[in-house]
Amino acid sequence: DKDFSSFLQLIEASGWTYRVAIEGPYILLAPSNKAFDGLDPGDLNKLALPENFNQLLHLITSHLLPGDRLPNEGETLQMTSLSGKKVALSLK
Repeated sequence: DKDFSSFLQLIEASGWTYRVAIEGPYILLAPSNKAFDGLDPGDLNKLALPENFNQLLHLITSHLLPGDRLPNEGETLQMTSLSGKKVALSLK
């Protein structure tokens, strides 16, 4: 989807595309391209450089939740991202 191309390019740059596709299921909380609008030009390219791999991996794994269960309407699921961050997931 073109609205999420920035984040998907970062996943590709990390080499995690195959891992995300094969090792899942995962819930991907992908930020839209608008989420990256405040960055200076070139910041995404810098993030994809080998010396910034740990930062890139942390960004990606913060947006991946293990499993495929989504909450029911009005329900909130307490989950932990692959980076270890606690996430409250709900549908409205």
